[in-house]
Amino acid sequence: EGDDVDVVKRKARQALEDAFQDEDEGIAVLKRNAQRVLEETFQDEDDAVEKMKRSAQHALQDTLEDEGDEVDVVKRKARQALDDTFQDEDDDADMVKRCAQQALEDTFQDEDDAEKMKRSAQHALQDTLEDEGDEVDVVKRKARQ
Repeated sequence: EGDDVDVVKRKARQALEDAFQDEDEGIAVLKRNAQRVLEETFQDEDDAVEKMKRSAQHALQDTLEDEGDEVDVVKRKARQALDDTFQDEDDDADMVKRCAQQALEDTFQDEDDAEKMKRSAQHALQDTLEDEGDEVDVVKRKARQ
């Protein structure tokens, strides 16, 4: 019976050790699985963070490019407005020059016209004086007659 008890004890001990061994191996497998899942989760989070960083960088780059484009548009519009202003001023200056030139030419023309009128008046006066001289001569002849 002692031998049977020892055998039973050994078998029980062996079964218990096997159970603990199986449990240790199961725990080790569970630990490894949990570690793998945790690493995959961290990797997924790292990937997600990297993806968000890249998306944010692209969005920032796009925003900066859009703002750069808007600044370029504003610069072009300002440059065009300035060019238009200078062109308007040049056009205004040209118009003032043309008006002054025309006024000057009109003044000279008026002076020429006045000179012509003066000559015409002198001719008319001369004709009148000649006519009167002729009439005086006629009167003198008649008086002599």
